[in-house]
Amino acid sequence: MNRLVFEPKLCVGCFACEVACKGEYQLPPGIRWIQVEKGAEITNEGTPWIPLNLKVCQHCAFPPCVSVCPAGAIEQIKDGLILLNEEKCNGCQKCLEACPFGAIAFDPSRQMASKCNLCIHQASPRCVTYCPSGALTFAATSDSGPAPQRG
Repeated sequence: MNRLVFEPKLCVGCFACEVACKGEYQLPPGIRWIQVEKGAEITNEGTPWIPLNLKVCQHCAFPPCVSVCPAGAIEQIKDGLILLNEEKCNGCQKCLEACPFGAIAFDPSRQMASKCNLCIHQASPRCVTYCPSGALTFAATSDSGPAPQRG
């Protein structure tokens, strides 16, 4: 299965991944399928450092969002990819509550959920293509847990 791999030590906090995703899907204000989150400043070997984390759908091996969706709008397809069909979404938000990563967005103006689909229509996700530091890569993994974070 191909997954996003995030290298926190390489991330420069430029948010190019967020901008690329929003541009690719014309996401409305407030809707983000990928989010760079800044932690509290800490000292690392005497140097101030702000840890960065990535919040994005992990395309879980056993996705809780699939089983709680009463409309059948979320499904796991080949290679473990989790897709959300917005046309089937009834706006109940049960998937948001079930996602342990907080990676499903809800658009109140359209009353529907949406999420990362790893740019299934392309060879590589747009966020990876536009990451200038190489902090995001798209690689085959056999891991069934959350996306690997190295660093």
